[in-house]
Amino acid sequence: MKTHRKWLVSGVLITHLAMAGIFFFPDRMIPNRPSAELVKLFQVFQPYRSGDYKIIYNGNTYGIEAALRRLKRYLAFYYRGEKIESWIRARLYRSPDEGKIIYLVFPDGSRRPLRNVLMTDLKQFPTA
Repeated sequence: MKTHRKWLVSGVLITHLAMAGIFFFPDRMIPNRPSAELVKLFQVFQPYRSGDYKIIYNGNTYGIEAALRRLKRYLAFYYRGEKIESWIRARLYRSPDEGKIIYLVFPDGSRRPLRNVLMTDLKQFPTA
C-alpha cells in the first residue's frame, strides 16, 4: 500500500509542476509562443494545405495535414532556434532514418524535393 501511495504522490507532484510550466526537459518542448522562424515555416506550407498535395517520406505517401502533424513532433525534438532556412537545408532533404529524399507531390502528379520547394517559397518572406 505504501508503494502505491508513493507513486501516486509522485504523479500528482509531476502533474502540478507541469501545469505550473516547470518542465523537466524544456529543450524538448516547442515554446507556447512560436518564434518568427517557426511561424515562417508553417506559413510556407499554407498554400499547399488547400490543394491535393502530398508528401513522400521513406516511400510512404502522406497528406499535407498528416505530414504537418509529424513535422510538429519532429520540430519538438530537433529544432533549436536556428534560422529556418538553415534548418530546412539540414533536416528536410533526406529522412534521417532511411536517408531517402523527401518529396512534395503536386496535384498533377509531378514531384520535387520538399527542401527545394520550401527554400524557393521562403524567398517571399522578409529576412529579419
